Amino acid sequence: MNTNKLSNRFILISLPLLITMLWTIYHGVSIYINKADDLQSIAEYDQTRIRLEVPQRGTIFSSDGQILAATMPAYRVQVNTAGLVVTDANAIEPIVNLLAPVLDIPSPKLREQLVNSMEKKQSTVLAAAVPEAKLKPLGLSTVGIYANLTQPISYTRRISNELRSTQAPINYFISISPVSKREYPNGALAAPVIGSTRYSDTIVYSEMMTQNGKPFTETRRAFLTEGISGLEAAFDHELQGVMGVRKGRSPLERTVITKTVPAIDIVSTIDTSIQYVAERALDQAYQKYKLTGGTIIVMDIKNGDIFAMATRTERPVYDPNQPLLDVIDLLNPAITWSYAQQPGSVIKPIVVASAIEHGRAIELFDDPGTIMVRGTRISNYMSTAYGKVDLMKLFLHSINTYAVKNAQSLGPELFYQQYKLFGLNDVTGSELVNEESRGNRLVKGDKEWTEAVMASDSFGQSMTVTPLQMLRAIAALGNEGVLVQPRFVREHIIDGVHKIIPPGPQHNAVGPAAAQRTLGLMRDSIVEKIRQDKMAGVNNNIVGYTYAGKTGTAQWYKNGVMQDTHLVTFAGLIPANEPRLAILVKLNEPKIKASNEVLAGTTALPVWRDVAEQAVKLLNIPPDSK
Repeated sequence: MNTNKLSNRFILISLPLLITMLWTIYHGVSIYINKADDLQSIAEYDQTRIRLEVPQRGTIFSSDGQILAATMPAYRVQVNTAGLVVTDANAIEPIVNLLAPVLDIPSPKLREQLVNSMEKKQSTVLAAAVPEAKLKPLGLSTVGIYANLTQPISYTRRISNELRSTQAPINYFISISPVSKREYPNGALAAPVIGSTRYSDTIVYSEMMTQNGKPFTETRRAFLTEGISGLEAAFDHELQGVMGVRKGRSPLERTVITKTVPAIDIVSTIDTSIQYVAERALDQAYQKYKLTGGTIIVMDIKNGDIFAMATRTERPVYDPNQPLLDVIDLLNPAITWSYAQQPGSVIKPIVVASAIEHGRAIELFDDPGTIMVRGTRISNYMSTAYGKVDLMKLFLHSINTYAVKNAQSLGPELFYQQYKLFGLNDVTGSELVNEESRGNRLVKGDKEWTEAVMASDSFGQSMTVTPLQMLRAIAALGNEGVLVQPRFVREHIIDGVHKIIPPGPQHNAVGPAAAQRTLGLMRDSIVEKIRQDKMAGVNNNIVGYTYAGKTGTAQWYKNGVMQDTHLVTFAGLIPANEPRLAILVKLNEPKIKASNEVLAGTTALPVWRDVAEQAVKLLNIPPDSK
């Protein structure tokens, strides 16, 4: 064959190929040059992964080293059925077969649930917090805050109005997201103090990106655990830490967008043994006296540590491990509900200490049983006239008329000034959220104030305070007159290092001399009462210990109508000679057949005695008497 003819034929064949190749190269280069930004953004979007690092929520410990609240690895299981077609039975069977045995949901029930969500074109959450071990049979792999299922699933999908059978990873439909499952090993123990949490579906990261020349917002969501009551809410920021955000195209390429801050563990002041003693005593009183509620608080008078805070209402005791039925169960009546009206005569030591502080105490009084204050009759219990009495007997017999005279000797300005100094008009400053801001009390200058109102305030019948406010005030009398701030957290644990939290601010409500004198009067009145009770066959003695305190039996009103029942309180300090603990017992509406027995001295005091006797032993507080 002619060589020239072969060359010409090769050229004719190669030339179109060469032209096509050159055109392809030119077109490719042109696209790269003109659309380089778009191509780069598409490549970055396809290859870049945003990784969210969620710190495990911190642990709450008791002061005696018990775990009160902890986080366990768990997952939220959600099925997205919006892209499935109801008419194809095979669409959901693989999902039913996979999840029913793992989630302990009967197959028919799960099938019905998925079909309903398919019809509504919605997603459905099958489980909010499944333990990690339970999901292991699914072949779970975790990346960041996302979990993937590796096996494929056959399904039917509508594409351009046509039904097509195809295959995809099962996590196309099943979303499994890590959550922090909060567990409370002691159940309902100290639940109002520890608090509770809930899951919050939150956008935790967003970024503007570009794809195909169009801007869009890339977001990442996470199911975070947030505190809604108690210490869980008060220290939510510390317990959560700060979520970290990393961005990169491989595990080795890590660009930090937001630095991860580990969560902090906290050590509370709650002593589980004393808390158990307080709750058991309150439960027994609840049954014995058919109460509608009650509170027991045990506090260190020097630094304000709350060793125990037990509360009951008419509602069942709330266990934070169980679903919340009503937000009212999250309220803590020791700090958020007033005394349900008045504290009663437990307020009288504050009046006497204030009068002593300003040199205006009436040392001796000839009690007539009833006095008139601006047209209002003020009487003792049963209108009893005690004759010539001193300040110790004011406490012993709880003489209303005598308390009124000491309040009048102070005058309105000093009287209410002292109430404020004792913290009866302010929040206590404790760390718990939703603490009631102030008691309901009229003061001189208010439109409805009269001298009769102040007279009633002197024995706790025209004012309201919370149990914690009342205990804090009484505690100052055993602490040289110093009012401390109650607290529920004593340490933070950061990366294993314990950081001691110093006590809160303090101030003098009265001076040491007035406090010691009042404390002695309270102690002597209790010694005499114990002697009298013993003669009547009642034992309120604590072997080896003296204690000081005051009872309060208050009338109360509901919808403006005085009730037949009472609110009874005993607040006391032990040991009386060198006080360490302030303890308050408040019982709502105790019921006993004989009406004269529904007094604080025969209901609240015996409960207080039992709690105090066990508390001093558990804390190894030495006796102060033989």
